[in-house]
Amino acid sequence: MRGFFGPESITWHINRENVIYLSGMRALLLQIAHPAVAEGVAHHSRFRQDPFGRAIRTFHTVHAIVFGTPDEALRAARRAFAIHARVQGRAFIGMEERAFVATDDDLLLWVYATLVDSAMLAYRLFLPDLPRRTWEQAYDEGKLVGMLFGLSPDAIPATLSDFEQYMHGMLYGATLHVTPAAREIAQALQGGTWWLRLIAPLNRLVAAATLPKHLRDAFGLPWSPQRERAFRLFVATVRRATPFMPPHVRYVPAARRAWKRVQAAERN
Repeated sequence: MRGFFGPESITWHINRENVIYLSGMRALLLQIAHPAVAEGVAHHSRFRQDPFGRAIRTFHTVHAIVFGTPDEALRAARRAFAIHARVQGRAFIGMEERAFVATDDDLLLWVYATLVDSAMLAYRLFLPDLPRRTWEQAYDEGKLVGMLFGLSPDAIPATLSDFEQYMHGMLYGATLHVTPAAREIAQALQGGTWWLRLIAPLNRLVAAATLPKHLRDAFGLPWSPQRERAFRLFVATVRRATPFMPPHVRYVPAARRAWKRVQAAERN
């Protein structure tokens, strides 16, 4: 009943925190900055009617893999892979047009990497940082999530340092390019349900503050000294408030359910 990880894992410790999802907009924008991902989302999703649907399903899949039982994790992973296997098309990647399927290792790796990198960034922003060796342990544990998403083990950077080099190469290399499709998707992300519209300005503020300047400008995210001050005030406020939040506010529902499941199993 403990699942693939368990309450003693660094993976549980990090992913239970609601504040890491304040970087969700950043992760989404990074994903669609890849032309093939943007093309896939544009033609194989209902982003205009349900702008956050894909993101919410992705987070639910991650939660099922991290906090669910082995059966729940495998069902979620198989469902996500089957959906991705139907997504295909053509896109200019760098200077070359090529066919793609969303289960291609390079695309799965990019989506996985944006989630890992954004979660680490948000944790460091809003919570006390972890020692380097703890982040290395978290990265090693998290490779299983990538493999359950469908990545071959050889496709995942071997160490945290390798992963950081990969991210730097992607962020400042020739692969990412904000296409018209990506801009349309980004514009749609300002819609959604009333509570998503309510928190969208904060999500955009975090994204604008943490994206590389060339991507921030390409998505048309405004930035100024006033916005930078607002961002710093927001970060400081969340950092001060988080330790005093009750569990039902601080931790994601999947983590709370998993902890109750493990406690019940240990009592029996």
